[in-house]
Amino acid sequence: MKTIAGYIKSFALYLKTEKGWHDFTDYIRAAVILAAVMAMVRVLWDMLLIGGVTGLFTR
Repeated sequence: MKTIAGYIKSFALYLKTEKGWHDFTDYIRAAVILAAVMAMVRVLWDMLLIGGVTGLFTR
């Protein structure tokens, strides 16, 4: 359990640095962009499968 606490403490100290905070915000931004693209692909894929756009791939 001390190991996990050490990791959390090290991460908190890293976030207090300018580079650490910048890296963290970059990772969050990348995760949000990735999730948004995945959601858009899923919506478009469902529209094609259900036939909302072309109807070529109806079930």
